[in-house]
Amino acid sequence: MMKREGDLIMNKTREIGISIPIYKTVTVEEVVTKEELTYINHNITENQITVGTRFFNPSGQMIKEDTVFITGDNYSLLMSDSEVFEDGKELGVIRDADLWYVIDKVRGD
Repeated sequence: MMKREGDLIMNKTREIGISIPIYKTVTVEEVVTKEELTYINHNITENQITVGTRFFNPSGQMIKEDTVFITGDNYSLLMSDSEVFEDGKELGVIRDADLWYVIDKVRGD
């Protein structure tokens, strides 16, 4: 094929030697010393509780937020007066210690 004036000859790659910024996601393990409840949303008609928490490191810096959905058997357990809870747990009453117990159960701790 004969090259005509004005024809475009393209090479799609080139060799370069430059630095460019890139963003990478890295997962690291960090010690958590405190967890705080940020919200509790109790949907009575759907038998569901949505709990928001925040995790803090030893310096007091918040390092992660989490959402836990309590449904099904875990919801029934939390609303019960089961013997797994400390003495005095009343049917339909949610105490802090009971909520933390079920959060840990949902997470598989």
